[in-house]
Amino acid sequence: MIITKLLQTSIEELLKIEKEIFPNPWKYEDFHFMILNSDFNFLLKDKGKIIGYFCSLITGNIIHITNFAIVKKYQNKGIGYLFFNTLLQFFIKNNSPTFFLEVRKSNKKAIHLYKKLGFNIVKVIQNYYKQPKEDAFVMVKK
Repeated sequence: MIITKLLQTSIEELLKIEKEIFPNPWKYEDFHFMILNSDFNFLLKDKGKIIGYFCSLITGNIIHITNFAIVKKYQNKGIGYLFFNTLLQFFIKNNSPTFFLEVRKSNKKAIHLYKKLGFNIVKVIQNYYKQPKEDAFVMVKK
């Protein structure tokens, strides 16, 4: 498995993964925006095939993780943890930043992963997600 930069040419494949995983998947424009506005978007590949991705925006010393996914077939095998943790360690070595993200309150697997990675729930945003309507936890790691 290798980690590479997320490129424009990968968006179509990412859209398929989004539809498989999320009830309200990102659109082409969302990934395009991330590529134009951040250099910290990565893919995880296995034998040349995308099996995960990590998108983030950086402002000063704050990293907002905007999207993270692992293809269902690769979930629950520790791969998401290793991928996410590898990127966190890279950022920590270079900045010692504060990380934050939003996650659906019902997404127990993701919440468990983020807690394992050292994130804590700091607040709830009511009706953050629109389709389906749901609150979000804001999670932070310093």
